[in-house]
Formats: sequence, C-alpha cells, structure tokens
Amino acid sequence: MKRTDVLLLVLSAAHGKSLTPVQLQKSLFLVGEKWPGITEDSFYEFEPHNYGPFCKIIYDDMELLEMADLVKIHKKSGRNWSEYSATEDGLVVASKLDVPADVVNYVRKLVSTVKKLSFADLVKAVYNKYPEFRLNSVFRG
Repeated sequence: MKRTDVLLLVLSAAHGKSLTPVQLQKSLFLVGEKWPGITEDSFYEFEPHNYGPFCKIIYDDMELLEMADLVKIHKKSGRNWSEYSATEDGLVVASKLDVPADVVNYVRKLVSTVKKLSFADLVKAVYNKYPEFRLNSVFRG
C-alpha cells in the first residue's frame, strides 16, 4: 500500500463528507503512529507545527489525487484553508484497496471520532497523547 492509499482510505472513511486540514492531518498522524510500517513507500513525516503534528506533503499528494479525480479540494472564499473529501471514484477506489480489516476498522472509528470533536478538543487530545508536538504550537486552548 502507498501513502496516497492511506490518504484516500482516511478520506473515504468520512463517507463523502469533507475533512478540515486539522482533521486530515491528525487522522493521518494517528494512523501512522498506530501502524508505522503501513506503507511500502515512506509514510508522512510529521513535525511539530502551529497546531501539532503537520506534514506539508499531504497537501501535495492531495493535489495529485484531485488531478486523478479521486478527491475534491473545497476552496471557500473568505477562508485561507480548504476542506477535502473523496469523490465517488475515490470512494470506489478506496473500497477496492487491499487493506487489513483491523486497519479499515481503526480508520473508520478514528475518522468518526475526529469528525465529532471540535478543533480545540482534537488538538488538545493529540497534545495530551503526544506532548512533544506542542513544541511550535500557537494553540492556547
């Protein structure tokens, strides 16, 4: 499995709904922490950033997946950030990935939980478990 497969798997777990940048970043970070060797290529390398674990390459991969019509990047006027969702084709591709059932179940539960948390609660939850990612934080919630 490639890292873009994991990205698509996370997005598909939202069932066509969009994820915010913090939801996407933290979901992928937590998947990587749970299964460090999940991909055959190098997985995303996260560093402490404004709101915890962050990896810019996720957005580069997102653009590649958008060009392949597997994800949609939702840019809204008045915002300096986008939201991300799997397209219908992306959902089909994700459903055909050869992923162990325990990984699929974990990702589904994780994304469901992440979607229910507020921005502040999500960032706090990650900081509580991984305090080393507070290093460059601007978050004071």
